[in-house]
Amino acid sequence: MKTSISNDSLYENQIFKGERPLFKTKNLFFSNCDFQEGESALKECMDISVNRCRFWGKYPLWHNRGVKIKDCAFNEECRAAVWYSDRVSINNCTINAPKFLRDSKAVCLRNTRINGAEILWHCKDVNIFDTSIDSDYLLYFSRNIEIKNLTLTGNYSFQNNENVVLKNCKLDSKDTFWNSKNVTVYDSELKGAYLGWYSKNLTLIDCVIMGTQPLCYAENLVMRNCMMVDADLCFEYSDLDAEIIGTINSVKNPVKGKLVAEKINKIILDDPEIDESNIKILSPIESSIKGG
Repeated sequence: MKTSISNDSLYENQIFKGERPLFKTKNLFFSNCDFQEGESALKECMDISVNRCRFWGKYPLWHNRGVKIKDCAFNEECRAAVWYSDRVSINNCTINAPKFLRDSKAVCLRNTRINGAEILWHCKDVNIFDTSIDSDYLLYFSRNIEIKNLTLTGNYSFQNNENVVLKNCKLDSKDTFWNSKNVTVYDSELKGAYLGWYSKNLTLIDCVIMGTQPLCYAENLVMRNCMMVDADLCFEYSDLDAEIIGTINSVKNPVKGKLVAEKINKIILDDPEIDESNIKILSPIESSIKGG
């Protein structure tokens, strides 16, 4: 459908198709529109509002500045929907499209449901609230992130991230926070093997950790009032300051710092090159003390 486009306009109940039908427009409001087959429907635009719309075409929102998206659906055919954009607000949307959001900044997601691969890569200044996501490699190489009430299913999340705060989240994700820097997590459930390997300045407060071999090769790991459920072979080659509630199944070869837990079922120190005087392990219930 061919539509005459002008700036500062409202478009309701329209269908847009083809190549770049809305290129370089600004101050547009779309309501109950369909963006069908084609590419780059809204490219190089400024101050765009999109409400109750549906997207099928590829690459619809690239190189934009000021985009508000509310009550919209991005279908599986709509690949790489929002790239290279600034000031992007997404509220109460359903996203089943892969590669959603890349190389963008000042992004805010609220009350949104996402199911797709490669979400939020290389982004910065990201806020996520009350959202559920099913995706591997979430937020890969992104930074300056604040998240509250996220439910995540998908492996390799938050890898190579920097400056991250999470609150009241549930993460079911293997290899979370690998190679991350300056991450703080509050009141959250972290489930999955190999949590936090190679991280720097990872702080966990009032969290529950589940999964094998968590928090190895970590630098400056801090834990306060955390529980470790069915966690074994923890903290290998890490330096840490950790206070754990309850039982840890096993601890292996930490290299520096202090660990306090109510009970540790097994302590493994089998690397002759580690100076055991640099690590203090306290388990008061068992009266088990390692180190000085």
